[in-house]
Amino acid sequence: MGAERTDLRQLLWLVQSEISRELNALRAEPAAKSPLRPVHEQILSLVGERGQYMTDLVAGLSLPKQTVSDLVAELERSGFLQRISDPDHGVKKRVTLGTKGRKWLGQQHAYLDAVEKRWIKQVGKKDLEALRATLVRLARVSEA
Repeated sequence: MGAERTDLRQLLWLVQSEISRELNALRAEPAAKSPLRPVHEQILSLVGERGQYMTDLVAGLSLPKQTVSDLVAELERSGFLQRISDPDHGVKKRVTLGTKGRKWLGQQHAYLDAVEKRWIKQVGKKDLEALRATLVRLARVSEA
């Protein structure tokens, strides 16, 4: 008999859970207190630096359009998001990060950098870069 195969879904979930635990621990520090709920953070992550159309946010969150619209409006009122006219489409609006949203994204990058530095110590820079490259390729295939 061959060696037992580890379920890839379980491995990805374990790594994602570790990242979430690390981020939650960093966010729990007194200087990092945030008024955002997890769903708000998910929206901000999806919007990212490039921005998104509402239809893409709805698809990415798998929530009803009205729910996503209400959440985006909350984040817009609090300065985390803004809606702008898309230069490529005269009618369409693009949801982008507002001032607070850009600050939040910078904090997330700093948190993730701290997690990655710890992982580099554990598995090495070369292996972590190989993992990232593989995940980028898989993400591109999944998006297509």
